[in-house]
Amino acid sequence: MSVSPARRFAFKILLQSATSDLQISDALHSPQCEALELRDRRLSAELAYGVARNQSLLDGYLSRFLRTPFARLDLPVAVSLRLAAYQLLFLDRVPARAAVHESVSLVRAAGYHSASGMVNAVLRKVTRRDFATTLAGLELNDVAGLSLRYSHPEWLVGRWVRRFGLALAKATLEQNNQKPRHYFRLSCPLAESKAVLESLTSVEIEPHPSVEGAWSATRGDITATPAFQMHRIYQQDPASQWAAHLLDPGNARLCLDLCAAPGGKASLLARLGRGKIRIVAVDRVRRRLSTARNLHGQLWPSLLFVAADGTQPLPFNRVFDRVLIDAPCSGTGTVGRNPEIRWRLAEKRLQAYQNRQLQLLNRAAQALVAGGRLVYSTCSLEREENEQVIERFLTLHREFSVAIPDASAFASVVASSQGVTLLPSSQNNDGFFATILVRNR
Repeated sequence: MSVSPARRFAFKILLQSATSDLQISDALHSPQCEALELRDRRLSAELAYGVARNQSLLDGYLSRFLRTPFARLDLPVAVSLRLAAYQLLFLDRVPARAAVHESVSLVRAAGYHSASGMVNAVLRKVTRRDFATTLAGLELNDVAGLSLRYSHPEWLVGRWVRRFGLALAKATLEQNNQKPRHYFRLSCPLAESKAVLESLTSVEIEPHPSVEGAWSATRGDITATPAFQMHRIYQQDPASQWAAHLLDPGNARLCLDLCAAPGGKASLLARLGRGKIRIVAVDRVRRRLSTARNLHGQLWPSLLFVAADGTQPLPFNRVFDRVLIDAPCSGTGTVGRNPEIRWRLAEKRLQAYQNRQLQLLNRAAQALVAGGRLVYSTCSLEREENEQVIERFLTLHREFSVAIPDASAFASVVASSQGVTLLPSSQNNDGFFATILVRNR
């Protein structure tokens, strides 16, 4: 039996994602995916994201029908089992026969002919009734049960339960396994705003309840609109937009975005400043900075791009009124949008992130004028990358003080004396940390 293009491509994505740093979203925007028919692209996305979100739950359930531990299976065999089981247990419009037979064909095509009989036998034992009984028997008041039910690493679930409590941790896990809503904002000069919004006739849009200027498409594909293709709108999470608003660039003359690529926050700063403020966008990866320039440079002449490592002495001979650091991090706040990263994270790496984040803050402090404002943010929920970074920074820089951002408009917030953490919630924002640091005169 031949394998459909959608299943073949989803199988390839999941294999590559398990053996490299490939992001599923990048693969789904690749030329190879764009060459597929629309319905095949949509099914590939559903399968790749669905398997990644439910990986350990699928593994645990399928293990009941295996003689050897699931972890000892060859990767192509494991992925084919997950792929078929997800279709059988979670999708309504996929024929069971096609899901089973095509997964068997994928195993054979990958060179594992001897495993095809086992895959076929296991998948024929998978039923929704049995799966529902298994789910009903899971204990959701402990870390192990939550980890299995919501397919998050047990070490990460344990951290969240200890920090946020059982109820908030469970709500975060549930939200992470929902399909995220894709938000956008206008990226054009303010004078064009009304015309751009009126041009979006093929989609239905609604504003985000907490972040001014953030919109979502409730019907239709925003990326298929002329406004998107002409870079008049830009996809960006509400929490990420909020960080740019916190910088309050309105009365500044010179702003620095120290980790700028792919340029979303820098171009929003230019828009908030009505194109009258000089924004310097710095990033150490030239390729990503080039992408940012292509996306935003023509619309905003006041936006300058500089390739430099923000942890090293900065190549400027003047200070800035505002500095934004959206620091590289573990990304645990984006697990819902990028489900594959939950299986790549390692707790021991958090300290390495913290050291780099503190280096960025130290350089930013040197570049900020007295009385200036510095916004530090991450898309992480971990204290090592957020509160602990600010604590260490303040011990080194007594001339700075914290101004806690007002996050009262968001649905789920955890505040501390170092800043605020937005949890993924019914408002569909990513998890995010932000704080404001003011350099005292």
